Amino acid sequence: MPTLQLINGPQAGTRWPVLGDRLVIGRIHGADVELKDPQQNPAVSRKHALITCVGSQWYIEDGDGKGKASRHGTFVNEKKLPCPGRHRLRDKDQIRICDYQFVFRLEAEIEFSVEASVVHSDSDLHLETQPLERLRLLLDISAVLRGTLDADGVLDRTLEHLFKMFPQAERGLVVFREDPAALPVIRTLRTPKGEPADPRFSSTVVRRCLESLEAVLGNDLAVQFPESDSIYGLPSRSLMCTPLWTPDGQALGVIQLDTHAENRKFTPDDLRLLLGVGSQASIALSNARLHRERLILQQRARDLEVAQQVQRALLPRTMPQLPGYGFYTYYESAQEVGGDYYDFVPLPDGRLAVLLGDVSGKGVAAALVVAKFSVEARVCLENNANPAAAVDRLNTLMIRAAVPEKYVTLAVAVLDPVTHVIVVVNAGHLAPLLLRTSGEVEEVASDDISGFPIGWVEGIPYLSQAVRLEPGDRLLVFSDGVSEAMGANDRLFGPEGIRTAVEIAGGSPLATGEQLLRAVKQHTAGYPQNDDITVVCFGRSAG
Repeated sequence: MPTLQLINGPQAGTRWPVLGDRLVIGRIHGADVELKDPQQNPAVSRKHALITCVGSQWYIEDGDGKGKASRHGTFVNEKKLPCPGRHRLRDKDQIRICDYQFVFRLEAEIEFSVEASVVHSDSDLHLETQPLERLRLLLDISAVLRGTLDADGVLDRTLEHLFKMFPQAERGLVVFREDPAALPVIRTLRTPKGEPADPRFSSTVVRRCLESLEAVLGNDLAVQFPESDSIYGLPSRSLMCTPLWTPDGQALGVIQLDTHAENRKFTPDDLRLLLGVGSQASIALSNARLHRERLILQQRARDLEVAQQVQRALLPRTMPQLPGYGFYTYYESAQEVGGDYYDFVPLPDGRLAVLLGDVSGKGVAAALVVAKFSVEARVCLENNANPAAAVDRLNTLMIRAAVPEKYVTLAVAVLDPVTHVIVVVNAGHLAPLLLRTSGEVEEVASDDISGFPIGWVEGIPYLSQAVRLEPGDRLLVFSDGVSEAMGANDRLFGPEGIRTAVEIAGGSPLATGEQLLRAVKQHTAGYPQNDDITVVCFGRSAG
């Protein structure tokens, strides 16, 4: 197993085992070798260098591995690496990254001859043959683990008790594999006295333990290492390794105890007891996982509740009060938090902007976009007398925000209550419907007038269409949760259903909106709501 060892500075001697086939070195949080620099202008790049394995050979390359070089370069044996490009690493090569000096070591695999093994399914059977004193110790650790509800606590307490049960153990470690395709990594590494521990382990033994779910007792009869190979001394002479498994029998990880004291090697009886501890630890880890999932669900429910409250707070609390005009609104999200949005924005010259938007997707992510979008939309409309120019500016701001895979369809209707003229701008939304007192239904700002959704394409200007409301006329704006409401035989409510509903409606916005919602509910009777439903209707009084 290769290792990278720091050889200068206050942390000299720190070692990083290369547990997988790549090692990221840099300042970014989560790097395998995280190099922190307290300076305001850190010299170390976020992803400064990358060590990878190709076949059986190890290589290092400068930068992030995708062609982006580091700011100050990576040096191997004082030669600066080109970027892009890979340099083969050999044993004892020295690597310099800014002020950090490392040595790369290609250390031989620790090999063991397997002396005994026990399959995990026999753990209860072997416990029955344990001496009374060992059974008492096992009961003690079981009681402790039952009261531990986090995985790290389970592992720490397990190792703590194992050192008491096996006083000859000089090191304990837990290796986890998050999924069958992942490489095993050290989760916990301890010594009885809390001293630094050699991070190397036999991947052969661990792999066998994981793949066959059997506890293994081994001795290193094949390989010995000179003193200089480890700053912590000789590798283990004897080890025990027991699997950890999920309730459905899937390998989760292993617990390993080892020692290099030749006269205090582990025995097959020790192995059977360790398997029993592994069984109890597996149960405790399962309980900890269930507890964590329950906490996550509870937190998610609280987060959704808060997000729902925030989203509701963004919606208008009262209807506009314009003499000679009536307003109707309806909002119902398909999930706890929706992606639809509507607003009334009073403009400085006495006009009123009516907005209805639909964010791509649903849930918390869509609600977050709505929160930003609603603020930006108000600012753009309040500072731009031309509605189309205001939507142009809004589109530019949302594209610059660079929210991935999120866009907003939007219909904006700016009403002048003096001239009774409405200027409509459509950004990829369903065309608003102008309902005349004569019963005619006209689409407004559709086809050639409609532009791209907000946040999709920058630099293409939006167009507008002006219409005049006569007494009794109404403008109906709605989201696709209305037109795409699903009924029997997977039949959509569709444009025809909307037109049929509003054509027979009464003259007021309230009557129009309520009739439309009744028709939608009748169409979807017995079928779940599959999208957010939002309706805004406003118009002139008939008298």
